[in-house]
Amino acid sequence: ISSGMAAYLQQLESIVKRLEKVADTIDAKPQLSAAAGAPPPAGGSGLAGSFGTAISPQLAAVNAAAQATGAAAIISGSEVFAKAVNATKDVLSLTATCKKPGDTQWQQVLKDVMAATKELNPDNRSEFFDHQKVVSEACGVCMFVVNPAPADHCQNQLESLDFHGIKVMRRGVQSEKDWVQAVKKCLSEMKSWCSENCKMGLTWNANGADPTTAAPGGGAGKSAPPKGKSGAPGKAPPKGAGPPKAAPAAAPAAAGMAAVFADITQGDVTSGLKKVTADMQTHKNTDLRAGATVAAKTGAAAPARGAAAAKARGPPKCCTERGNWVVENYDKPAEMLTLDEVNMKQLVYVSFCRNATIKVSGKIKSITLDTCEKVNVVVHDVVSSVELVNCERCQVQTTGVVPTFAIDKSNGVQVYLSEASKEAVFTTSKSSEMNVNIPVGDEMAETPIPEQFVSRFVNGKLQTTVSELYSG
Repeated sequence: ISSGMAAYLQQLESIVKRLEKVADTIDAKPQLSAAAGAPPPAGGSGLAGSFGTAISPQLAAVNAAAQATGAAAIISGSEVFAKAVNATKDVLSLTATCKKPGDTQWQQVLKDVMAATKELNPDNRSEFFDHQKVVSEACGVCMFVVNPAPADHCQNQLESLDFHGIKVMRRGVQSEKDWVQAVKKCLSEMKSWCSENCKMGLTWNANGADPTTAAPGGGAGKSAPPKGKSGAPGKAPPKGAGPPKAAPAAAPAAAGMAAVFADITQGDVTSGLKKVTADMQTHKNTDLRAGATVAAKTGAAAPARGAAAAKARGPPKCCTERGNWVVENYDKPAEMLTLDEVNMKQLVYVSFCRNATIKVSGKIKSITLDTCEKVNVVVHDVVSSVELVNCERCQVQTTGVVPTFAIDKSNGVQVYLSEASKEAVFTTSKSSEMNVNIPVGDEMAETPIPEQFVSRFVNGKLQTTVSELYSG
């Protein structure tokens, strides 16, 4: 071999050795990141560290503002919000070392986040109900980790929070106003962080570990040897027996719609159908034709309908509790319900009523309709506001002065204003088919509340106007 060829061979061997070193390094990296129980990056680096740097000052501001109010409900609610956000930070720390959770694994990964939010239990009869709802809506922002558009999710939660935040600010307590602004600023900062760091959703390690074992509370680390009944390690298998055969893995339980379709397609799909006999067919049974409809089974409960049937109800009740009027669980009462002995310091709370008419005589502080259907309310004077939440086809008529109406998640609302209430202010959210009737001479003129809006950027600022559909 010539000296020139020997030099070439030596160079090739050197290149091959360097390539082998690079290949070994590349192969080693996924193994380190995929090791079961591998700790997250030290020092809080990565997404979790960036998230903590951006949000921790905002959380501190929220807690400081809550302490300034001196209200135990606000302070405890802010602590719950902080728990949920910190649990979200723990989830973000998994993205560097774990692969993306499957549909059935998210519940385990988000266990701490959901545990924090379950501590919230807003009481709609409490003075701080709207404050509790502000915290509840704020905690919902933590679900951006499962959303393909995290920034948009944060914006939606911020808008949902506004409905109850405005009510808190109307109380006129400056410390509570500062607290609401601090919560909103925290959500705005979270939205900005999502826009910069995970605009299209979180990025997970494709070669990472199982997220359920690395998640807080998961079974990370090496498994301990099996123990006997007394707690001592089990006996070793006899020599020559070989490794024990693994039990066949149970199929993972389907979740969500996958479980529905799996159940539908299992076995004979028509086995659960009931045979329709000749006596059940109207064209063969003259008795059924005479009745026009098939009679319902005796003892079978009628299907729940409407907003008021959303959950079980107790016996009808119309009384005062803790100084306020409570009207609930009325369905087609024989007579109109009249509240005569009221005063301007009392609240009237109407819930789970259907096909009822309620008249409130005198001056009251406020009245709320919650989860009602086809309920008509006649009020005289209201100091604060009339609120409708989760209502269907309800009507409100004023005979005196009502300054404010708040309508949330309701459909088919009709409001009839008196001459003294023509300057009333309406705040609406997620509602449709709303109409306001005002007196014009001897008649009532009906005007729809807009549901469609047009937004555009003008000189770099977003401007929103009512759709031309309502220009007439």
